[in-house]
This record gives sequence, structure tokens and C-alpha cells, in this order.
Amino acid sequence: HYTVIVTLACMFTLVLMLSRKLFAPAAQVTLVALGVCIVLNSPQMMARLGIILNNKYSTVQIIDYEDAGVRSFVLNRTHASVIYRYSDETYGEYTRFIDENYLFPIRTEGAKRDILILGAGGFGLGRGDEKNNYVYVDIDKDLKQAAEEKFLEEPLGPNKEFVAMDARAYLNQTKKQFDMIVLDLCRDPISMADSLVTAEFFSKVRQHLKTGGVMAGNYFASPGFHDPYSRNLDATMRAAFPNLNRQVIGEFNVWKNSDDWANVVYSYVHYPEHKHEPYTDLKSTITFDKPTILLH
Repeated sequence: HYTVIVTLACMFTLVLMLSRKLFAPAAQVTLVALGVCIVLNSPQMMARLGIILNNKYSTVQIIDYEDAGVRSFVLNRTHASVIYRYSDETYGEYTRFIDENYLFPIRTEGAKRDILILGAGGFGLGRGDEKNNYVYVDIDKDLKQAAEEKFLEEPLGPNKEFVAMDARAYLNQTKKQFDMIVLDLCRDPISMADSLVTAEFFSKVRQHLKTGGVMAGNYFASPGFHDPYSRNLDATMRAAFPNLNRQVIGEFNVWKNSDDWANVVYSYVHYPEHKHEPYTDLKSTITFDKPTILLH
């Protein structure tokens, strides 16, 4: 928002220098535009819109839906986390899917797990889990304070650590391995950093998984692979993660060739010692690989 103000201020100065008259029509129009821009981007206007954070990385807005008892953490115009006042739910559709299928089963059972969340959002994933150890990584250092004070309305628990760093830089610097890594870096394909959608990045993620560890990543893509981005994203992830699952969240129409974007969750379980051999007509182990008990 401040960049727009500075740009128009520079434009007004340039117009004034060229016209050499303060009340020249061009200077007056530019001055009015600058004034409107200052008003619309003032701290008072930001507060009226519920914007609590506005820096070079993020615009964070808190929206309260009082009738529904819902508070939403909107990060760069995308609903990153949701809190339901009258229940323990804290998520939208894709985060609920990740929580119910991957995080909830280990909240009370088994040993403590080490969980890495790349892309902190509103710190909704893992909320209420006081057992397992969480590391949230996000490039915006102001995100934690904004979420604690205005969204969660409580500090992160002692089992939760926040690291203000680029996701790729963090993976390059740490030697720690995790039981689960959640990739919540994609708000939309346009604003997502190109360096976080490469085979090298995904391979680095895989290297930080313990044996039996799980990767779950949310991406906004075409369920029917109707565009180059969705097809190449899928191919890139499969180059780094063998035996990859792909789950489309919500309803979709596979016959619709345009505007069919949806949240797609990719998941992978890390067993580096497992071999992967395709079945062929001439040489196949399928007879020996089949389960011995009929699965229902």
C-alpha cells in the first residue's frame, strides 16, 4: 500500500517539474489522485477493513462473521485459517482434511512426533495439540505476533516454535529430520515463489523426512489437469516423491475445461528402502506382491 503512495508522490513531483505551475490541470489531477490514494491507504482505512498487518511480505486481515461464530485469518486475500468460536474446528476444507487424516490420529496416540509446517498461515494447523513438537517456518517475521494478538488471542504453546526464514533456506541450513512435513506455501499459483515449485526443493523436503515420515502439501490446481501449470506441477512432484497420492478437496467437474481450480492435497510416505518395479507382460512379480488375505 505504501508503494502506491510513494509512486504517485513521485509522479506528482515529476508532473509539477514538467508543468512548472502548481495549478496546472495535470498537476491538479495528479494531486487529487495522490490525496485519494493516501486516504484509501491510511492506517485508519486499514483498521476499518480489519487489516492488522501490511508489510513487504503479507497483508493480513481479520474478518469476524459474528452470526456464524467464525473468525477468519486472511493472508494476502486468501483464507489461511479459520476459528469456529463454538467448536474446536480451526480450518477450512483442505486444512481440515490434513488435520483429520494426518495430525489428529497422532495427537494422543504413540510417541511424540516432530512436525514441520512450511508456511505458517494463521498457525491453525496443530492448534490444540499439546503433545507433538511443531516448527512453523514463514518468511514474514511479523506473522506470529499478528496471529497471537488478533487471531488466536493466545500465545503459541511451549511445543510450538516459529522460525522467520525462507522455507528453502531453512531446509538448506537444518539437519533435523521430521515425522511429518506440511507444505502450506501455495495461496495461489500467481503469488507463489517459483523456487518453491521445483524438483530440487521437493527433493530437499524428502531428505528431511524420517523413515515412515509423511509429506502433505496443498496446492491450488486444476483437478482435471486442464492447464500446463497443473500438469507440470504434478510431474515435478512425482519426480521427487514416488508413490504420490493426489486428493482433490471439495466438489469438481472433470469435464469442465476452464476455471476448474481447486485445492489439491498431495501426500507421500517415506520408505527409501522400498523398490519400485513396474509390472510387465514378460516379467512380473504381481503374483507374489498380492495380499494373501482378501481385503474388504
